[in-house]
Amino acid sequence: MAFNNPSPDSSNPAWKALRKNGAAIPAGDAITRNDIVMRTAFLLLACLGGVAFGWLGAQNGLIAPQQTGMVLIGSAVAYIALGLVIAFKPLMAQWLATPAVTLEGVALGLLTLQFDTRYHGIGTQALLATLLVAGVTWGAYAGGLIKPGPRFMKIVMVATLSAFLLYAADLLMMWLLPSSPLSALTRGNGMLGIGFSLLMVGLASMNLIADYLQADTLVQQRAPKALAWYSAWAMMVTLIWLYMEMLRLLAKINSRR
Repeated sequence: MAFNNPSPDSSNPAWKALRKNGAAIPAGDAITRNDIVMRTAFLLLACLGGVAFGWLGAQNGLIAPQQTGMVLIGSAVAYIALGLVIAFKPLMAQWLATPAVTLEGVALGLLTLQFDTRYHGIGTQALLATLLVAGVTWGAYAGGLIKPGPRFMKIVMVATLSAFLLYAADLLMMWLLPSSPLSALTRGNGMLGIGFSLLMVGLASMNLIADYLQADTLVQQRAPKALAWYSAWAMMVTLIWLYMEMLRLLAKINSRR
């Protein structure tokens, strides 16, 4: 017997892969909300462990200054590579999700240290803000204040795809034309740049709500327990994105002082 997930569209690429591969996932014990919560908490702790290693390793000489950039990029690339495997093979999440988020944690630790060197305490502020947004969105969703439907999911999907394409275009322009008009929007600390970062934080928050809905859909449909790791991985994809957007927003605000 196999599970086929006919849940609404979501902008999170992990959920898209789940719909494509759902029919190939064997059934087992039914998934529960507690299964997803516990695995998400475990992955969050693994990510924070990677952050601590990257941060303290760079501060205490375990990662040489000249190797920081290479380790940061290497960890991020490994995270993306493992994420692609998980996206196409959902059951691999139970083995690959932990090392993936740990490696990304190392990259986040090194990146946050660079920001914190300029703006002391910004990493802690970004982390607390991320957890606060996650808690508030969950409370609003669980309390029925937010009731996402198919239209909401489609809007989130289109907006997230647009943001991804905009970031890709900005990255390309950084190499071809560093002073491109896009830089004022995505990297500038003016009101336009801060407004854009606020928009991205809001979009990441909307993705979290979409993730909550998808997780509840799995529970309601009594999906196999094996998908709990995959669901937790999808949550972490969004949480990591939300943290990075918080970091960028706070950096822009601090740079104006």
